[in-house]
Amino acid sequence: MRNVFIMDFAVATAGLTKKYSFKTVLKDITLQIPKGKVFALLGPNGSGKTTFLKLISGLTRPSAGEGFCLGLNIATQGEEIRRSACFVSEEPRFYDFLTVQELLRFCRDLYPRWNSRFLDEHFKIFNIPIGEKIKNLSHGTRKQLALLIALAPEPELLFLDEPAAGFDPIFRRRFLNTALEKTIGEGKTVVIASHQLHEIERVADQIVFLREGQVLEHTSLQKIKANMKQIKVVFQTEPPSSLFTMEGILDVNRRENTFYIKVNRNIEAVWQACSRLPRFAMELTNLSLEEIYFYLMDNKREGDENNARPQSF
Repeated sequence: MRNVFIMDFAVATAGLTKKYSFKTVLKDITLQIPKGKVFALLGPNGSGKTTFLKLISGLTRPSAGEGFCLGLNIATQGEEIRRSACFVSEEPRFYDFLTVQELLRFCRDLYPRWNSRFLDEHFKIFNIPIGEKIKNLSHGTRKQLALLIALAPEPELLFLDEPAAGFDPIFRRRFLNTALEKTIGEGKTVVIASHQLHEIERVADQIVFLREGQVLEHTSLQKIKANMKQIKVVFQTEPPSSLFTMEGILDVNRRENTFYIKVNRNIEAVWQACSRLPRFAMELTNLSLEEIYFYLMDNKREGDENNARPQSF
């Protein structure tokens, strides 16, 4: 990859592949992550999200392909990457024999831009006991501590792997808001892997859908929500089967005379075709990120379009 191109993005990869023994967990991942954005990785367990985060943060080496994070080679400059990028894992690991205060002193010496004022403010907000030993902290408190330690050095890039899993909805939102306000508010980049689709829909700029170690879709949240819609129609009579073979129709579900037609592009033409048929009611609705996610994971294969058939439920 050209140096100029590499420096244009927070992360850039080409053909990135990772194998363990005889199993390929990531295959031929080529994508770019813009600077100053929230970039979300979505996919089921085992789809390669955590492996991708570890690769681009320099925590593990690729089996093939190449990647650059903040202009640094992920295969050979992992230590340099982690001076400017911080990783919050789903299961944070610390030196359990230390107290919280001792851990903070240890971490502070590693980073020249350590923001003690930020820590003081947020330790009060999250009510973290600074004199307690790490081994005595609850799982949730350990994750809060991991986030604050990752934010204190003011990283250019923040990697979050299921950062708020297990939190209640109110605390989860406060937790993510803390991460985003501190990073995006300062023009930094966040790469987040999560199953919390409602929260991702609220914060993400771009999304990659992963399945079985491969990119299924890479798009902006705004674009995919604009392109994928649902037409709900209550027909008076049985519609012709030719309706459901129109270009752009992805999926059709039926409940008695009510049809739920998922459409990707060609929305106006499908709408007009439905409107010409006898009907009681018709409306166009947006799909939630959750609905889009389940459609892509369950149905999308090359050549899916134009093969929709009504499914009763």
